[in-house]
Amino acid sequence: MTKVVIVESNNNIREGLKILLESSTRYNCVGSFKTPAAFREKFNDLEFDIILIEIDLPSEEGIKLISMVNESAMSVSILPLTLFEENTKIIEAICSGAHGYIVKITPPKQIVQYLDEISLRMSHMSTFLAKRILNIIDKNHFNSKKLSQTERTILELMADGNSVLAVSERIKTDISVIKRHLYEIYNKLQYFC
Repeated sequence: MTKVVIVESNNNIREGLKILLESSTRYNCVGSFKTPAAFREKFNDLEFDIILIEIDLPSEEGIKLISMVNESAMSVSILPLTLFEENTKIIEAICSGAHGYIVKITPPKQIVQYLDEISLRMSHMSTFLAKRILNIIDKNHFNSKKLSQTERTILELMADGNSVLAVSERIKTDISVIKRHLYEIYNKLQYFC
C-alpha cells in the first residue's frame, strides 16, 4: 500500500483528501497536517511515498517544505496542491523538487488517477506549464544535454496545446512513456532552476 502525507491548511480540503485516500485500497494516509510546523515536528518519524503539500501557505512555507522533503534522503514523490493551474508558485515548487501538481478542485477520481501515475513515476503537465518551462529553459540556456531530444519534443508539443494522447500519437509511443518523460522532466528541472 502506498503511504501518503497531506500538508494542507484548509480543513475541508485536508479532510476530503484524507477520506479519499482512506476509501482507496491502494493508499494509506499516514499523516495529515494543518501547519508546516506540525509536519516538521513529525517528519523524522514518518515513512511515506507521496506527499501532497499546499503551495500557497504563508511565508513561502509550502515551497520550503517541498525543498526540505526533496533534500532528505527519502525517495518521495512530491505533489503540490494549488487553487489554480496558472499559479506562478508551481514553477517554484518544481524547481524545489515537485513532480507535478494537483489543482484543489480536481475531481476525486482524477486525483486518484494522478496518485496512481505518480506511484509509477509518471506525471501530467498543462499547456500553460509546458510553455512556462520551455521559456525558462530557453531564457536560461538550459544545457540541451540535460533534456533528451524526446523530452524537448514532448515539451514543445505540450506547449503547442497538444494533449498527452495527441503527443503519444505524434511521436508514436505509448501514453505511459510520455507521462514517464514528463516525470523525468520535472526531476531534471530541480537541478537547473
